[in-house]
Amino acid sequence: MIPALKYAGNALPRRFDKYGETISLDINNTVDTIRVSCSSPYVKTIVTDDRISITFEPNTKSSATREARILIYRCDASGCHKLLQFLVHQK
Repeated sequence: MIPALKYAGNALPRRFDKYGETISLDINNTVDTIRVSCSSPYVKTIVTDDRISITFEPNTKSSATREARILIYRCDASGCHKLLQFLVHQK
């Protein structure tokens, strides 16, 4: 799909069913730097050399479905370039 990602089939489409559930995207080591940004403060992202982990924090204040837009960038000497953008949901 995208050379920087080994496999993203476990992420798309995705609905989080459990509080604190994490999805992981494996990364190839063929890119300079991977950065992740998110539109929501209740999503925690961790980027390592070989994986991106995305975790929704527990929703204890509302029973409404929450959404978060995740953007993954490849960054090199010429700047950051969008690789992937997707939306995740939490019941």
